[in-house]
Amino acid sequence: MKVVLAEKPSVAKDIANVLGCNERKDGYLNGNDYAVTWAFGHLVTIAGPVDQNPEWENLTLDALPIIPDDWQFEVPQDKKKQFNVIKRLFNDPATDEIICATDAGREGEHIFRLIYQETGCTKPFKRLWISSLTNQAIKDGFQKLYPGSDFDSLAAAAMNRAKADWLVGLNFSIAYSNHNRQKISTGRVQTPTLAMIVQREMEIKNFVKSTFFEVHAAAKAGFTARYINSEGKHALDKEAAENIVNDLDGISTGQVIWKETKETKQKAAPLYNLLNLQKDANSLFGMTAAETLKVAQKLYEKDKLISYPRTESNHISTDMVEGLPEKIKNLPDSYKTSSETALKRLDDGLKLGKAYVDDTKLTDHHAIIPTGNKANLDDLTMNERNVFMLVCEQFISIFLPECITEKTKLDINIEGYVFRASGTVVKDPGWKSALIAKKAKSEKEETLPELSENDPVDFNKIEAKEKETKPPARFNDSTLLTAMKNAGKLVDDKELAGIMKENGIGTPATRAGIIEKLFQIGYCARQKKTIVPTPLGIDRINSEIEQLKSPAMTGEWEQKLKEIENGNYAPEAFYQEIIDFILELMPLVGQSKKIERPNLGKCPSCGKGLVIEGKKGFGCSEWKGGCKFVIWKGIAGKKLTPNNAKQLLEKGKTSLIKGFTSSKGNKFDAFVVLKDGKTEFEFDNSKKKPAGSSSKKRGPRQKKRAFKLSR
Repeated sequence: MKVVLAEKPSVAKDIANVLGCNERKDGYLNGNDYAVTWAFGHLVTIAGPVDQNPEWENLTLDALPIIPDDWQFEVPQDKKKQFNVIKRLFNDPATDEIICATDAGREGEHIFRLIYQETGCTKPFKRLWISSLTNQAIKDGFQKLYPGSDFDSLAAAAMNRAKADWLVGLNFSIAYSNHNRQKISTGRVQTPTLAMIVQREMEIKNFVKSTFFEVHAAAKAGFTARYINSEGKHALDKEAAENIVNDLDGISTGQVIWKETKETKQKAAPLYNLLNLQKDANSLFGMTAAETLKVAQKLYEKDKLISYPRTESNHISTDMVEGLPEKIKNLPDSYKTSSETALKRLDDGLKLGKAYVDDTKLTDHHAIIPTGNKANLDDLTMNERNVFMLVCEQFISIFLPECITEKTKLDINIEGYVFRASGTVVKDPGWKSALIAKKAKSEKEETLPELSENDPVDFNKIEAKEKETKPPARFNDSTLLTAMKNAGKLVDDKELAGIMKENGIGTPATRAGIIEKLFQIGYCARQKKTIVPTPLGIDRINSEIEQLKSPAMTGEWEQKLKEIENGNYAPEAFYQEIIDFILELMPLVGQSKKIERPNLGKCPSCGKGLVIEGKKGFGCSEWKGGCKFVIWKGIAGKKLTPNNAKQLLEKGKTSLIKGFTSSKGNKFDAFVVLKDGKTEFEFDNSKKKPAGSSSKKRGPRQKKRAFKLSR
């Protein structure tokens, strides 16, 4: 019997259908001498500190760092049943072959290896490595299974990445939590990412705007020319701009003294990797990085419409070229005209260049492209349809002609002052004609009339325009993803910056999750489409050791993990570097600036402590002394703000809060009052109390702490 382990039940079902496993068993599918079973993602994880060593339950700063001598792993209680199914199948005497069919990447390999390790299985195994989940791709993949040992280096990189994250994240989170007497989160990639967000916010806060002036001449023909000095600049001070306007008072005609026209041919952009797909989905549709990844994963895994999305590559391989026409034929009808043009060009001998087809540029997976499966767009959500259409048109674009534009510049002499105008005309849209989801960005420049040197130009008005310098823009998902990818630019060491050029910090598979975690732990918030640090996030970075918030450390580690994957770096050497790094920096935590949370008022329960903001509520600073006072943030679908909590402590009552939701789904407005240390609703006497609302609201039950904080 051959046992196949997939990463998720849905993928197992697809594989089972292809292999003819039609018999449903408890935890697996059986048939045709195959048993196809599944994990639920990370079925086995690194155990927590207490499970590694019982003495690590009550940790003080002096007891750190904690470094396991013998790493322990665990299976969460709710996943043990499925783990035992896999264990039994792996170790069944009838099993003569095991096939790893988890996602073809670092994380997928890690998921399988930990399960394989914890089952105690020692049988050799093979690896299914595919980039799409169509029936044909699965069939082809099973025809060319790889020896599992071919991926030992990938597994070593995955294990070392997991241990590095555990060691750095846990040790410094515990250390900073002890030091600040509040729960603090530190992460190998998380902290440098937060540092970039905070730095940008400080640049905006400290920005001092300045004004400058430009002189504009509005032509009767419908375009605008701007004064340009001998250095080619438009910016002037106020006096100079006003002098030009005064000198030209009453003048309404100029003459063309120079004209330049250049034709530009632009090829279609490279095929999508995950980063560029996330950036376009964010800028065009406002989707977060995490939303795009989730949608792309569904389009790959469930709908079978696109290839593996967690890829860094923009290229496809030469052996894929033969199958491209079939993929073009099965694109949605929206691209029918473009598809016909593409197929004709291929019939006429079109050869895709190295911008799109290059075996040397491939990573674990090729670029994201349509699989060739027919799509019913009506079955997709709006976000799914948008992402799928982006992938389709990026794909079809590479087979279409270049976009040809013509840019013209004119210099116009008005009484000795030179004014410049420019305009762009699209002569042939080429591949841009295929853009539907990704609308072609309209050129900001104007279209100029047909003018030649010495031609006169009449103007309606010449005036000075006041302009302001602008601060840098806050990050959004798109620009933050780019900053993470290009984090090497922030590193002073030129050699390391060069190394980081290809990788940055994080990976395509992890960056979206890192961004979302910053929101979950309260270090960042969204303001419309932008990302801003919270006061806690700013304080967190201001108290951080420089090496932990610099992208240099994690960027260097990502590069070495890549080298481990390629078999060019010893995993043992990398692991020792992690330990040395932690040992070197741990003493610096106690010297760092403490994070002081602003208090909202005196605790009404114990009278000793101050009420400070936590993640889920506003609680007493003397909680270690036994005070259990807390004002929970979440009440009936709304979140109380620090200002609300301050009102409760000072006046015993908030101002009227609108938009609560009752247990029956009804919306209502109410005051929140504090009585005997508990929050209750108080309703406007002129309004009826809504059905399903309760006068008393209890906060969520607190989870057991992963570790205890020392004084």
